[in-house]
Amino acid sequence: MGRAPGMMRTAALQGMDGRSLRLGGNVAAGVGTRLAAFVSLVLATPLVLASLGLEQFGLWAVAGTLTLGYSLFDFGLGLAVVGRVAEAHGRGDTGAATRSVATSLPGLTLAGAAMAGAIGLGLPAAAAYLPAGGQEAVAQLPATLPWIALAAGLTLPLSLVERVQAGTGQEWIAQAWRGAGHLATLVWMAACSWAGLGLGAFVLGLFVPLAAALALNAAWFFLGPGSALAPWRGRIDLAEARALVVAGGAFAVLHGALALAWRGNVAIVLLRLGPEAAGLFGLLERLTALVFVPLAVALAPAWPLARAALAGADGAWVRRVMPRLGLALGAFGAAGGVALVAMYRPVTALWLGEALAVAPALVALAVGWRLCEIATAWLSSLMTAQGEILRQAAWLGTAGAAGLAAKLVLLPQGIGWIYLVSVLTVSAGFLLPGALHALPRMRAAP
Repeated sequence: MGRAPGMMRTAALQGMDGRSLRLGGNVAAGVGTRLAAFVSLVLATPLVLASLGLEQFGLWAVAGTLTLGYSLFDFGLGLAVVGRVAEAHGRGDTGAATRSVATSLPGLTLAGAAMAGAIGLGLPAAAAYLPAGGQEAVAQLPATLPWIALAAGLTLPLSLVERVQAGTGQEWIAQAWRGAGHLATLVWMAACSWAGLGLGAFVLGLFVPLAAALALNAAWFFLGPGSALAPWRGRIDLAEARALVVAGGAFAVLHGALALAWRGNVAIVLLRLGPEAAGLFGLLERLTALVFVPLAVALAPAWPLARAALAGADGAWVRRVMPRLGLALGAFGAAGGVALVAMYRPVTALWLGEALAVAPALVALAVGWRLCEIATAWLSSLMTAQGEILRQAAWLGTAGAAGLAAKLVLLPQGIGWIYLVSVLTVSAGFLLPGALHALPRMRAAP
């Protein structure tokens, strides 16, 4: 006599180990976070544009890239903590994990102070190199600049809680809090728009909700379920500090190469063409995100599975699934990009209240660059799993340096050049040599 369906389900659930459940939670939370970010992007962009105008929207978009500076200013410590905590957690060594957490906190605090100083002192200095309109817009920031710098600086030490959660397989908690931060950012922007506030308040909204979400996450986690890993329970260890610096150094170099390759594109547009052109560039980036962020959401479940297989050296799974994942990303991205090029005018008229007055070729270049970014992320994940972090950094750094020189020369001829140069330099400097190096190793893996 066969078992009842309820008994079969119970047995199946009992057969699932904690790791599978955590992975499922991480997948679900990752999808939710990306959806929250997408909703925030779709709804906040027209609010900010209508409130500030294209020129100040460009400065707001540039300020948004400062959040990418977190991966630069932490000097690789964040990812190093994830790895060290994961190793200790896998051994069941809570003491070693707590030492890593306690040792990393002073370094992340100093990094946050450096980032706060760079924002507080660097933004006013950079204003001198902007056209007159940009200088007038930046002149609105002094009242809120100390608060912007403080929120940005606090984010780095507060982000330690996310690193600990990732290292202990509880990434879904970090994702849930970060999703709440995205939605809080949307509420902040809506409130600023309703109240008729200026650029400084909108820029502040890029940092304060995220810092608040991290602070609440840290308080809840370290005083509750993760209290055994709280920084104050460990001690600072010099040997552990050296291990963190060594482990994080490679990631710091890689993040620097990524920043050089493309993450500063909107800042280059601002400096060379002014805030109005930066605003147009920011709109193009958000327009292409309408296609590529939902694509990332749809394929989000595959990434944790891919990372788990790569980390576990499951060569058969990697050979079978990673090429399919890459093809799916490329095929759906290309199809969505073609549709966007054909329909961007009615889409932007519906979304922004006015059709975006740019040539279709410029939108096509923006889509091409998005596809190049996807290919870079796919190949980078594969090479990182193969331990080729410094090789990636060398290739991307070389491509970025060549691209930066070309952008500075060619950009005055039009925004399209920044996309074209980025595609050509990253393809020739990273994608081609990376594929020739990593794909044969993937096929040969046991």
